[in-house]
Amino acid sequence: MEMPQIAIVGGGPAGSLCGERLARAGVAVTIYDEHLAWEKPCGGGLTHKAIVAYPFLRENPAPKKLVREIELISSMRPHSIDARTSHRHLLPRRAQWTAARARAQAGCRIVRSRVTQLDTTARRVRFAANGSSEESDFAVIATGARNALLPGTSPLQPPDLEITVGYFIPAHADAIR
Repeated sequence: MEMPQIAIVGGGPAGSLCGERLARAGVAVTIYDEHLAWEKPCGGGLTHKAIVAYPFLRENPAPKKLVREIELISSMRPHSIDARTSHRHLLPRRAQWTAARARAQAGCRIVRSRVTQLDTTARRVRFAANGSSEESDFAVIATGARNALLPGTSPLQPPDLEITVGYFIPAHADAIR
């Protein structure tokens, strides 16, 4: 029996870990991600539950910061909210190492491309990537809340979104602001 081909859209921690586990089980996995690493206003934060469930997220060579304090600042009242937690949250910077780990430890193929269309109506999943049509037996969508590829969903609309601006400031603060 031929092993299925899996396309994973999104090379962050969720997509990369999924790909790594499938590839270790002998499945042919290709991870598609346009950026693989970018600065996010949230710093790419991971929750306490995620780092407890998947210790490799904390135990890796990538730069990171554990924080307990979060301050949300708004232009509307109240101007800010402070949240202190008993658990630490992890802020990995430029988390491209997750896809690199999936490639190095499990043999996932990494394609730096945006997937722009997804068709699940045929026997095989068809999608557009790298300016061409691709196919796989299954597709895993791991692109987060901005995802417009899932069948039956639509892109988030302006009322569903918030504007966030972030800057990378090399510092060693114990809080997210």
